[in-house]
Amino acid sequence: MFSSRNNQLTKEDALFFLALGLGLFVRFLDLGKAPLSDFEAGWALQALQVGRGAFNGQFLAIGSQPAYVIFTGILFYLSNATNFLARFWPAAAGASLVLLPYFFRRQLGRNAALILAFGLALDPGLVTTSRLVGGPMLGLGLSLLALSAWYFHKPWIAGLFGGLALLAGPSMINGLLGLGLAAALTFTLWGRPGRSASPATPVEDQPFAPPESHQTPWKSLVWLGAITMILVGTLFLRLPQGLAGWLETLPDYLRGWVQPSGATVSRLLAVLVFYQPLALLFGLIAIGRVFIQPVEDVLEDTSLEGCSLNIRLVAFWFVLSLLLEVIYPAHQVSNLAWVLLPLWILAASELSRYLPIEDGFWISATQGGVLFVLLALFWLTLAGLAQASLTSPGLGLRYSILGGILILSILTTGLVSLGWSWNIGKRGAAWGLSLGLGLYVLSGMWSAAQVNPNQPQELWAPDSGTGQVRLMLQTLGDLSEWSTGFRQSIDILAPQDIPSLQWALRDYTKARFVSSPSSRDQPSVVFTRQNDQSPELAAAYRGQDFVWWFNPEWESALPLEWERWITYRQAPVQDVHLILWARSDLFPGGTTAAPATSASQP
Repeated sequence: MFSSRNNQLTKEDALFFLALGLGLFVRFLDLGKAPLSDFEAGWALQALQVGRGAFNGQFLAIGSQPAYVIFTGILFYLSNATNFLARFWPAAAGASLVLLPYFFRRQLGRNAALILAFGLALDPGLVTTSRLVGGPMLGLGLSLLALSAWYFHKPWIAGLFGGLALLAGPSMINGLLGLGLAAALTFTLWGRPGRSASPATPVEDQPFAPPESHQTPWKSLVWLGAITMILVGTLFLRLPQGLAGWLETLPDYLRGWVQPSGATVSRLLAVLVFYQPLALLFGLIAIGRVFIQPVEDVLEDTSLEGCSLNIRLVAFWFVLSLLLEVIYPAHQVSNLAWVLLPLWILAASELSRYLPIEDGFWISATQGGVLFVLLALFWLTLAGLAQASLTSPGLGLRYSILGGILILSILTTGLVSLGWSWNIGKRGAAWGLSLGLGLYVLSGMWSAAQVNPNQPQELWAPDSGTGQVRLMLQTLGDLSEWSTGFRQSIDILAPQDIPSLQWALRDYTKARFVSSPSSRDQPSVVFTRQNDQSPELAAAYRGQDFVWWFNPEWESALPLEWERWITYRQAPVQDVHLILWARSDLFPGGTTAAPATSASQP
């Protein structure tokens, strides 16, 4: 990552380092703070079983993501199982995406590569998905690293990452299917990407165009990929169940075509609109440009940093990936991470057109500043509208002000374009929108990753957020210390169908998980759901309820009061409780009541 001419760090290298540092920072900051949801805990528990049992020869069941389970199991074997380590590998894979623009900076164009690096580092969806256990980020990162190594003539590295990517889970199938269909369609319509470029453009400078001398040693690649799958998938032959889990990848994916996930298509589209407005706006402009303009005109456009056929390939990749996610019944919001990469490539290629400083720079800069002030005024008006009640006087006037601000922004751009030139007005509009929407995207990223991690107010999060886990563990630890002298030695009986509870109690050696907890064996602590009525527990135990899940209370793409959600992420949620029952004799002056005896008394 240093200049090949003088081995000194250049400004460009420093900016790439900054993007990578920001990507690592936002992904690993407070990574273990949010409790694991039921979705995350299911995969973390499998990794915990591997960490505690695989090296002892125990038989373990592994699902369709053996790469995550085995890699995380190794971490759990080497250290204590924590939320941070459970999310470590997805976060690392997400941060690796920021390296891709640096590797392809000559093919993308240096300005576009820098924009893409910062976009991938700070995108709300990519950051949030990187902090999600069991999401698609591990498969996405490994797949792209394998493809990059193949492009740069590194078959051994490509085989290594390719074998690991095949162990990453079903979400990889839709992602690679979209890329493969896009490449096939582009090749069919316009020939091999990069071969129709202008003769004056060196082959190595054409985006995604492999050199003529490139000959893939397929046998080496396939053999190394297969060896990697066998060794890693079986934990170096200690865990043959890993390959059994890999064999479940395709059946799990196919089952998704007949078993809907419950996530609506409108929610998928709302995520793109309200979390990625900057990338979506300029990405759609790039798509319109490359499909409306003739190929010859785009080839002669020197401001487009590369071959139009390659931009068309990325455009097809975005459209087909989004279409596959929309029509796939078991789609998840987190799987949109595969859609965001081509979207950001398109947006970066379009935004790079407005970076060159030409005549009229100060006019464009002034216009951009005015548009930013108008966008800030729009936001403040919307925030005030969100705080107003539906019966507040002047509500219609505030909506009119919002519309007036948008019209004034359009008029400002039109007047600058008429008074100077269309290029100056266009560049000023792009700068103003980039600054305003960029701050909005940063705000959305920080809210989803730090303010409301794993909470249903954020559309990127799982449907149910986990609630008062820390308070419950503090209470349970105090109770155990009072009763046994140790904070994790009390005997517990809990439901076996709540993965987040099993994960929370992972260090309690005397915790048992059954289908229907009861007080028949008189355990010290029993956990039940709030709606599970148990008179015998109430007679012999003292109960304390804890909010365990937060469920969204809206069915549409956005809550009914969408202004509050956009500005403050306020949305109606339903609290669902667990009850911790502690045996009465654990408390001073308490006695254990016998339910049968008390029931026979008059």
